Amino acid sequence: VTPPAPPPYQRRSAGAQAPTLNRAASRPLTAEQQAAVDAPLNAPLAIVAGAGSGKTETLTRRVARAVAEGARPSSVLVLTFSNKAARELLERLRGLNCGGVEVRTFHGFSLRLLRRFGDEANLGRDFVILGDAQQKALVKKCCQEVTRDEDENDVRRAWALIKRARSRGVSSNDLDGSVGAIFRLYRLKLRSMRAVDFDDVVDAAAFACSQQGRCGAFVRSRYVQGFVDEWQDTSRNQLALLAAIFNGKSAPLTVVGDDDQAIYGWRDALPAAFDAFRRVFEGASVLPLTRNYRSGGHVVAAARAVVSKVQGRVDKDLWTARSDGEPVAILKVEGGPQAEARVVARRIQALLRTCRPKDVAVLCRSASPALRLVEKRLTELHIKCRIVGGQRFFERPVVHAALSYLRLARNELDDAAAETVLLQRPGLGPKTLDKIRSDLPLLGACRAALEGTLNEKTRTAINDVLSALDRIHDTLHTSPRPLRSALKLLDPLIIPPAQEPGDEGIDGEKAKKRRGERAVAVDLLEQLRRLASQKEDESTETGPALLREFLDTCALDAGDGDDDSDEVSLTTIHRAKGLEWPHVLLVRANDGVLPASARSSDAADGCDAKAAVVLAPRDEAKRLEEERRLFHVAITRARESFVVTHATKELEGDGEARPSPFLKDLPAAC
Repeated sequence: VTPPAPPPYQRRSAGAQAPTLNRAASRPLTAEQQAAVDAPLNAPLAIVAGAGSGKTETLTRRVARAVAEGARPSSVLVLTFSNKAARELLERLRGLNCGGVEVRTFHGFSLRLLRRFGDEANLGRDFVILGDAQQKALVKKCCQEVTRDEDENDVRRAWALIKRARSRGVSSNDLDGSVGAIFRLYRLKLRSMRAVDFDDVVDAAAFACSQQGRCGAFVRSRYVQGFVDEWQDTSRNQLALLAAIFNGKSAPLTVVGDDDQAIYGWRDALPAAFDAFRRVFEGASVLPLTRNYRSGGHVVAAARAVVSKVQGRVDKDLWTARSDGEPVAILKVEGGPQAEARVVARRIQALLRTCRPKDVAVLCRSASPALRLVEKRLTELHIKCRIVGGQRFFERPVVHAALSYLRLARNELDDAAAETVLLQRPGLGPKTLDKIRSDLPLLGACRAALEGTLNEKTRTAINDVLSALDRIHDTLHTSPRPLRSALKLLDPLIIPPAQEPGDEGIDGEKAKKRRGERAVAVDLLEQLRRLASQKEDESTETGPALLREFLDTCALDAGDGDDDSDEVSLTTIHRAKGLEWPHVLLVRANDGVLPASARSSDAADGCDAKAAVVLAPRDEAKRLEEERRLFHVAITRARESFVVTHATKELEGDGEARPSPFLKDLPAAC
């Protein structure tokens, strides 16, 4: 089937020359990779790329081919899941003379559409975005109003069920019981704040693109080629977005990923993403990449043996031409996690005789105390290390407070931001705010309360916030560096004072701690101002429009920046995905940890019988298969050596611990 020709503005002018492919920047491709690059561009294609098989190189070379054969770079769309991946793809494409290609995350692309066509998704253009922390705080407030329940476990369960309902396309009106009531109140509060949450962004963009309006016409006429990285992580609404843009049997859409690395079913990624692709985009071809360039033979054999037990996977046998390297080591540690940490630390100490600390990683199924114990033992041995993936920059209380002032300056209906800044002030606590609340937005209720009887501390606290907002407004309209200047105004309100009243008799340790907290706050705010300055230099916007753009950037940033420090990395398997090290050690390979036990919070409690079926957790067999794929991901992070440890005790001197059943699948020859 011959696809329709793109509109005239997407074709190159008669005298224009397509950029030549910079082949010097890339190594020769294998036969499998070349077949994927050369497959027809006017038909859907899924490239199923095993771990370490050069998927990014293959994807970027296929994009470069599309541009070299006449597609305007601006009409080529490349989507991925993280800012870091987007930056890497863009850098590679620039090396192939394809710098004008549009490379974005799903959320970044969706937000860009909604800022232009938000009215077609019933949003308008001036909405604000709530991140995870703000979403959870709003759900907690809804739980308090609906059930009078403030238990953190119940709040987490309600939040998880709401997110599950959203990802499965279940409306709040389809749910009865307390969860349905909480969900409906949550949606009502979002509308009253002119806000959307992170999950709304792609869903709303997919809806706008699917309509026969300006948004749908824009995307379908603009984009003549589409490419998606990490397809196995795709969700229902992301698939709907792509189907709205690239529809039809001859959809010019290429996706690349690895079903053996599908480890996000717990947050409702599509359970069989490649099957869904073939179902939605009829006539799709599937091509495998099976040669692993990353790991030695023993590591590849172990990974292949573990994942081969998964049912329904795309058939591909990972192999490598590299030497075998070191055999995979399974260490049984007598004792509990403390003893395990000592063994791991000594093993790393031995490794560092021939490598650098940054060449080593310690992985664990979850951010359990196990990583802290390893950190402690390594520190005792004077080995530099860091736990990767702690609290993200934009979630740090000081940074969150500063951004809340900016959000509130932009939208006074943002009750979540108002609560954050008000509760920071001395003299304003949750009980006082509850007395002030009315049918008005929270900031409006505070203004009204100033007309009544308030104690002096409360009145001062509210006036401090209102005065700060007035100064921010003035700065945004008058300063040549509005963002940086506005953030500088907040220092007295956010940075802890060097000394509090009554501190004269404070002991040395407390004074030292306070100085440390102040220094951290000063440093964090300066980092935020540097980001603001960078946005001011990059953007063509000014004033409130510049503020909106900066807040959008902060809301979408996943906190996944690069770090090339020479330290041993301690992290979870999920956070390690996409990374690699010469030497990897996996700790706590015990039954109940890997595979993890099913969580009670997964149950659809608080729903009526019908909704409980719709929101039921995944089938247990499918859940265990995902745990097996997670083990596969851990193994394939290693280039030269992989060591796995399991303790015989749950805690020191307490409870027997069984090894992970997955360890039995590792071949003896490895």
